[in-house]
Amino acid sequence: MWKQLCRYLPYAVLAALFMVAEVLADLLQPKLMSSLVDEGVLGLGNDGQVNLPLIGEVGLKMLLIVLLGGAAGCLCNLFVQLSAQNFGNAVRKDSFDAIMRLSFPEIDSFGTGTLITRITNDVSQVERLVAMFSRGMVRTVMMTAGSIYFMFTLNPEFGVMVLCAFPLILLVMLLCLLRANPLFAKLQKELDTVNTMVQEDLFGIRIIKAFVRETYEKLRFEKANLALIGTQLRVLIFFAFMNPVINALMNLVVALLLLEGGARVEAGTATPGSIMAAISYVTLLINSVMMLLFLSQNLSRGFISWGRLKQLQEYPLSITDGPVASPPPFPGSIEFKQVSFTYPNSGFEALTDINFKIKQGEFVAIMGATGSGKSTLLNLIARFYEVSSGEVLLGGTNVKNYELATLRSLIALAPQHSELFSLSIRENIAWGSRSFEPTAAQEEIDRAAQIAQAAEFIAERPSGYDDLLSAGGTTLSGGQRQRLCMARAVLRRAPVLLCDDATSALDLKTEARLLRALRSELGNTTLVMVAQRISTARLADRIILIDEGRICAQGTHEELKSTSTVYQEICRSQLGQDEQETSSVSQPQGEVSYGH
Repeated sequence: MWKQLCRYLPYAVLAALFMVAEVLADLLQPKLMSSLVDEGVLGLGNDGQVNLPLIGEVGLKMLLIVLLGGAAGCLCNLFVQLSAQNFGNAVRKDSFDAIMRLSFPEIDSFGTGTLITRITNDVSQVERLVAMFSRGMVRTVMMTAGSIYFMFTLNPEFGVMVLCAFPLILLVMLLCLLRANPLFAKLQKELDTVNTMVQEDLFGIRIIKAFVRETYEKLRFEKANLALIGTQLRVLIFFAFMNPVINALMNLVVALLLLEGGARVEAGTATPGSIMAAISYVTLLINSVMMLLFLSQNLSRGFISWGRLKQLQEYPLSITDGPVASPPPFPGSIEFKQVSFTYPNSGFEALTDINFKIKQGEFVAIMGATGSGKSTLLNLIARFYEVSSGEVLLGGTNVKNYELATLRSLIALAPQHSELFSLSIRENIAWGSRSFEPTAAQEEIDRAAQIAQAAEFIAERPSGYDDLLSAGGTTLSGGQRQRLCMARAVLRRAPVLLCDDATSALDLKTEARLLRALRSELGNTTLVMVAQRISTARLADRIILIDEGRICAQGTHEELKSTSTVYQEICRSQLGQDEQETSSVSQPQGEVSYGH
């Protein structure tokens, strides 16, 4: 993060210089006021006569200094905002880039709630940190040092009186900060929890309403929110104690100064103007000390947030680029060699000793019970996770050896959970484009939608392809969302198409038409599909059956019906008396089966 800060350091330096000018203007005022009162109004040194020319001259100087100080303050604020906002913008972008670089294990480790907090609240805190340093800290230090210096020039004893109070002030501040500082880190973590809960509840709002669990979620949120408020109150209590104690010490100094000053004026060793100036300097000093209290809270939180953002941006990645930047000649072949996999922080082995080969252009269905490892297998092909042992080869090259961008360019994904964005239908499909920007020719989008069996329902939408979707596509049915995700994947025209139960919400006829269109239009594309239905799997060239993380059988539909008891049970449970009807839907008369 120092690189981002150095980029906008000139703005911060200029802000600090203009703040120096503003503080000097404030510090000169009491000195001039002392001269105006003593020599101009009281006429000391002029036989007690009012010195109007001096009053005009000093008054004009004071006015000019006020104007210059105000101009310096405005310029200081301008450059403070230029440095803080630009720095915050750079940190936010770099933090988002860091999130985009994270692989699934790191995202799982952080949690989405803390990532949202870091890119929003923590960035705001470091923006405030930079602003406080370039403006508040310069003002506080200069005002404190300058006030004490001018106090000594007025009267050394006045300066000593002020200095005597400082050790006590610093001790009170140090004790409060030592107690409050650990709470700032806890505060950010509790804010993570609240953000996570809000995100989960917004994502699952339909389920919450369907099960009438609004009250339960309110109570759950209230519990997390009360924990956040409790920590915040503990922090505020420490500073609520600190503020009046320090204020009382400074006011005590003012009282002693008035007593001592009055005695000196009576004795003729001090002038009323010098006493007024001394009180003004003590007032400036009190304001700077109170500003220091405010700064101490914000700087503590800022440094905590700085550390959290630094951790995010420098977090070691478990999945990094390999040396291979060019795709192989035949990138669609897939091979698993003795692959085993265990999810991070889990003692359960999701996949064990997986071995199989898929040829370029082959259609393979992955079947198995819920939790058997089907989706995990697809995740390893795309290298969303790193295998625990063994090798996954794509186009004859270990996926670890590819640059991640090269590897992912060889793969199109239709996910299990339909991920759509709050964009138009056209833009959601065009996300599959290989170009940097999600754009594609309308002809390509039309063809992808037709293959995915989405063109008909898109035409019925009020604005067609320009129809805007809500976040997640919640205004569409499950089958419509799946077809749009499939169209996005088809548009990519990648050598490998991974479908993670991506047709589960489609009726049998639509699914059959979609699969036939895929094989017809993407004949050389390797299709790996996690399937739950026999009607889907029977169209595949080969079926790989997984049971408890292990391959228990491989073969065509007919072969597995004869040799695998597990597959026979699936067939009986799904087909039964409806097998003939399903077969006729999946394979209309005059069309050829894609199985061997």
